[in-house]
Order: sequence, then structure tokens, then C-alpha cells
Amino acid sequence: QAEVPAMKYPEERAEFGGARFDGKILKRFEGVQGELVTEPLSVIASKTDDAADTHIELGKITMTVDSREGPSGLQLGTGSLKLASMTVKRENDSTVQVKDFVYHGVNKESDGLLNGELGYNAASILVDGAELGSQQVTFKYSRVNAAKFKAAMDLSAKLTEQNQRDGQASNGLTAEQSRQLAALGMDMLADNPTLALDPVIWKNDKGASQLNLSVTLVAPQNPQATGLELVRQVMQPLDAKLVLSKPMMTALGTNVLQSQGLSPEQAAQQVGRQINTMAGMAQMLNLAQLQGEDLVTSLLIKNGALTLNGKELPLDALQGMLPH
Repeated sequence: QAEVPAMKYPEERAEFGGARFDGKILKRFEGVQGELVTEPLSVIASKTDDAADTHIELGKITMTVDSREGPSGLQLGTGSLKLASMTVKRENDSTVQVKDFVYHGVNKESDGLLNGELGYNAASILVDGAELGSQQVTFKYSRVNAAKFKAAMDLSAKLTEQNQRDGQASNGLTAEQSRQLAALGMDMLADNPTLALDPVIWKNDKGASQLNLSVTLVAPQNPQATGLELVRQVMQPLDAKLVLSKPMMTALGTNVLQSQGLSPEQAAQQVGRQINTMAGMAQMLNLAQLQGEDLVTSLLIKNGALTLNGKELPLDALQGMLPH
């Protein structure tokens, strides 16, 4: 057990309520088990004497961890973080508030492959008093080769350290360094890893919008392929579905415009027109289908073919969506 007492730093304009750790750290830091609780923290920061002050207030934080070093040298186990509240306010600018933020992470290794997930929930998000609703994001992964992933992490750290020594930190990776990392990344595709956003949810009292996406990656037949040809060979398959609730989006936009000075009636009318226009264009271009009060888009890339909302299209239709 260890404790840090409450502290005040008048010159730095910071106040910290203290912290307590209950648990144990294994030999050679091969694992950590326990709970860390930090009391509220308040900081007033500015980059320069002339810059506007930024007020940051963090409520009570509770972190739990149960991790051990796995066969491949990576930390495996579970972890979580609960933040009661956070407020970030810059003078003469926006105020952002987040309430009841919860993060979780799970990392497992079986037969040399990593499987797990990480994500967060935020019960309430407000900007300048405008309620933006709640958010949930969960990212999942499976069949990620642990040894190859560890090698990629080690190489990335080595290259970053090398660039810092050479004074090139601001220039990023060189072309050769990028090639080395890309080669390791391509090598991991041999195990057919699957990545997923399952789900991403944005919700308020009028409804919920949701994204579900999963993609299984395979080693390309031609490692030199680029652009659409690389997408065609690597994604087997990519499956995505986006559901946008019109009432939810209307309420969200109305709250934002009200916070900018519009009356409730003006805000609702303006947002309603914009959403109806967007929905009409999306349906006309077959980018979405109207199901009740939801705009729904489904996308599937499989065996080199693209299906959008049940209609088969040439994969070239994605050309404008890819970086050049």
C-alpha cells in the first residue's frame, strides 16, 4: 500500500486531493495487481503569460489493473479506469464537460495470438452547457500474432529513439524506416487478424445512432499491390453498418445551435431542414436507405466485390475515399 497526501501548489495554480494505491507489483515489474484511487485535481494552465488560462478539473479517478507478462513479453490481463467528471474551460472559449467516463481493456494470448478489446463509455457530454448525449466505443481484435506485434512495437520504439538522438523527432520516420514497419505489418496478415468497432453508439433522449464495422485481413497475393488492388486482396471481408437516427441528430443539432444563441424554434427548424436535405441526397445517391426514422447504410467488401445497400458496385467506386 502507498499513499500520496493532498497537495497545493499556489504558484503553479494547482491543487491535488491525494492518491492511494492498494495492491502489489511483481518482481522485475512482470505484473501489477491492484487499485489506484486519485482524489479531485484542479489545474489552471496557460502556454504563455499572454495566453488565455485553461481551467482543468478532474473528479475522483479509480483505476484497477490485473496484468502479467505473457509468453511473448507483452502485458496480458485486464484494466479499467473510472472518472467521475472532467471539465475543461478556456477563458473566452468553450467549456467541455464529461461525466461518468469509464474505460476498460482486456488483452489475452492463446497459441501465440492476441485477442481482446478496449473501449469507453461516457454517460454525458456537454459543450457550453449543450447536452450532446452519451457515447460508447468498443474496439475488438483477434488473431493478432503476439510475437510479430511485439517486434513491430520494439522496432517503432527503436526508430523513435534513434530519430530523437539524431535530432529528427519533428520530421517523423524516413522512407526506409516506414518501409521496415510496413513490412512487419504486412507479415502479421498471415494470421488473418480481425479488427472490429463493435459498437460505436451516440445516444440522447430522442434516439441512438450506431456504427458496427469488422474487417478480416489476409496476406495479399501481390505484396507490391497498392490502392484499390491492395484493398481487393487484403480485405476478406469488410462488413459495416451505419444507422443514423434522424430524431437523435435533430435533437443534437438543436442543442448545439441553441448554445450559440438561436431560439429553440429557430434551431429546430434550421437543423430539421438540413437533416431532411441530407437524407434526401443520401437516398437519391443510394448512400443510405430510410427505415422508419433511421438512415441506414450497409457496406460489404468481399472477394474483391463491393456491395452498398444491397446493390453491387465496381470496387472502383471507392477510389475517391482512399488516400492518394
